[in-house]
Amino acid sequence: MIAVVDSSPLIVLAKSGYLGLLPQLFDTILMPPAVFAEITAQPRRAGAEQIAELAWLRLTSVRDHTRLDRLRRRLDPGEAEVIALGEEVTAHMVVLDDLPGRREAAARGLTIVGTAGLAVMAKREGLVPLARPLIDDFIRAGLFLRSDLYQGLIQTANE
Repeated sequence: MIAVVDSSPLIVLAKSGYLGLLPQLFDTILMPPAVFAEITAQPRRAGAEQIAELAWLRLTSVRDHTRLDRLRRRLDPGEAEVIALGEEVTAHMVVLDDLPGRREAAARGLTIVGTAGLAVMAKREGLVPLARPLIDDFIRAGLFLRSDLYQGLIQTANE
């Protein structure tokens, strides 16, 4: 499975110590250059050095700049590149947390998962016994998650 990942999920996963979940859940993980720039622009940003050195995280550019330019008019550069690259490589999933990006990806027919949703996937795959502790760690690491979404994820995980 191919996933294209945005900066906020990578940062939260790095801060919470769960970056290693991504290569367990996906065969190929792509990161567009704008996402890399967002993460590494501030060297002291949590996880920046670690993310920059990950061998399994492939830096991949979008080839169709017409599509990308249209997306950049509505979204931040990272989200625009995640969606454009997701479409271009026919990704199985895009990993996005920000609502405008999620809405655009959904409108384009892409399958979306947020950082907290990765915890539910990890439980389903038998990588962790419970999703709730991971989601709680993600929140402590800075993930904003409305309480109704939190409860919905816990129910989805049967916890």
